[in-house]
Amino acid sequence: MPTYYKEQLDFTDTTILENKFKELLEIPLDSVQQLEVFLKKESELLSQVEEMLTGHYIDFNSHSDSEEAKRVFEHDQQVITPLIKTYEAKLDQVFLQAQALSDLPQEEYGYLVKRRKNAESLFREENVKLEVEEDRLTTNYFEHTGSLTVNWDGEELTLAQLAPYLQAEDREDRKKAMTLMRETMIKKEEPLQQIMSELIKLRQHKADNAGLANYRDYMFKSYERFDYTQMIVRHWRKVSHGM
Repeated sequence: MPTYYKEQLDFTDTTILENKFKELLEIPLDSVQQLEVFLKKESELLSQVEEMLTGHYIDFNSHSDSEEAKRVFEHDQQVITPLIKTYEAKLDQVFLQAQALSDLPQEEYGYLVKRRKNAESLFREENVKLEVEEDRLTTNYFEHTGSLTVNWDGEELTLAQLAPYLQAEDREDRKKAMTLMRETMIKKEEPLQQIMSELIKLRQHKADNAGLANYRDYMFKSYERFDYTQMIVRHWRKVSHGM
């Protein structure tokens, strides 16, 4: 299978990736210069990892009939991503506990520090396992919907190919596209409803673990909505609907 990304690490041997993270954790953080070295090396490693994860995800979606692409993607979900999340939390911890943290220029690093404090406050080790299951359910959902097709003027289209017609200028085209999409989704109603029910329970569990009232509040924090609150969003939603 041809690829357009670089496999700079061997994900089949997790000790290689773990050792890379451990090397980062061993960097002394007693000066601004050392902190900047830490941040640069961390960024380089995470960029390599993200390139591979994204490439594997695209391979999986582009070659849905490939058992190898599916195996690699599932390995990423079940093994690699949990490992990364665990070490990212450790990296946040050592960074935020660094003696030289207060010496970092606020104008340049203040927002970064804020983001990492937010991530540290949200992380729970028990949620890592829940997120593996969450990813499995989400993948299962898209495997169901990815197999669905509709007939559009004699041409068979996937739901992804049908999606642009939902934004068509002609109202009848939009209506037709929405109707076809809903009609074909009904064929998978039972398994999709089951997946959504499981996701609702799991995501509430994640919020509970993090000491938050609900999944909305959890994701609001996860998405780093620092400049406004949920109540402000609700207010403006009511205002916009009233216009």
